[in-house]
Amino acid sequence: MITGNSEFEGQMDMLFVALIVLICAICVTFVIRNRRRARRRLAEIARRGGSLCPRCGRYVSPGAQACRHCLTPVQMATARQ
Repeated sequence: MITGNSEFEGQMDMLFVALIVLICAICVTFVIRNRRRARRRLAEIARRGGSLCPRCGRYVSPGAQACRHCLTPVQMATARQ
């Protein structure tokens, strides 16, 4: 049986670990980004009034009849809250 080069295997292990660390960093970045978006949406609602659309989660202004992003009727949105 032919054995592999231990130096090459060590480099592959380091590359694998670096790839895992990069994937984890990307996931953490997305989590932080989504939390910031949620805080911005809640701050916008507190500042301007209105609500969040239950279907797409975006801001619906107080006088709107439907969500401008997914066209969910406001009556449906307020009935579920």
